[in-house]
Amino acid sequence: RYLPAIVYRAPPLQGRAERDREGAAEAARWEARLEALDEALPGAPEVVTASYLVEEYRVALFSQRVGTREKVSAERLGRVFEPLERRAGLR
Repeated sequence: RYLPAIVYRAPPLQGRAERDREGAAEAARWEARLEALDEALPGAPEVVTASYLVEEYRVALFSQRVGTREKVSAERLGRVFEPLERRAGLR
């Protein structure tokens, strides 16, 4: 799934670099939060689910045409991450 998303996304990068930088920064913020969760709650199944959602969000940001298996947005990620971060003592 992710390889076709990359293949789809690579050719139209010309002229859209700023938008991609913004998307990459957004994805990096979620990945940093995920890394903190993984360190605080190693092996927790909910963290694995959060990781999957972050990957799906990357597809949604960069390869909309490929589509995601489930709906994912920054708001949905927030609803998943916030209780985990509270549980881990990160918030």
